[in-house]
Amino acid sequence: TGPGIAYLLDVSEQKQIELQLAQSRKMQDRLKDAGGRSELVVYPGLDHYLEDAAARTDMLRRSDVFLRQALKIQ
Repeated sequence: TGPGIAYLLDVSEQKQIELQLAQSRKMQDRLKDAGGRSELVVYPGLDHYLEDAAARTDMLRRSDVFLRQALKIQ
């Protein structure tokens, strides 16, 4: 066999974040189109690990509200 061809894709960190956000928005749209509940929360400058304590606290609060509404509990 002869030599192979290798493709290399170099995507910057910012571009990866933009792609992930676009995918998340697409998933949210599809959930809503299917009649599901969805809330996309974006923290500019933070990745999905949420290393910022204030962002983690806010996300937990939002999750609590979302789940209580979805499950109809007080």
